[in-house]
Amino acid sequence: MNNTAHLQRILDEAFSTLDFRSLATHLSEDVEFEVTPPDGLPTTTERRGRQAVVDYFTSLGDIVTFWRVQCFGDGERVVAVGAESFTIPRYDVTLGGEFALLLHLCNGLITRFLIIEDLSESSALEEHALENG
Repeated sequence: MNNTAHLQRILDEAFSTLDFRSLATHLSEDVEFEVTPPDGLPTTTERRGRQAVVDYFTSLGDIVTFWRVQCFGDGERVVAVGAESFTIPRYDVTLGGEFALLLHLCNGLITRFLIIEDLSESSALEEHALENG
């Protein structure tokens, strides 16, 4: 199984069950983790370690009601382009958005996990991933 198919299976399982501990077993112990929010919002600092990734997704709780990702590329770098739907109970409103996960692998483990929440140039990102797979 190539890296793209392997990561597709891992992410599908994690997002469908919302059990991100299974994802953690596929992360290197010192995985680099960063979230790049949409323009205008403060950037996050880089964090390290499996628990940082698990904590991020767990902190979203059940606000996210739908996740879908499609992986592209192969080799040591894979891009997962995704869509999400989330509900803000206080305002009883459901919103959606797009994101990308840039994943670097080494020896079968994810060593870098970057989340990009602003996909204004998502088609260029996908093209770059396919060219540099």
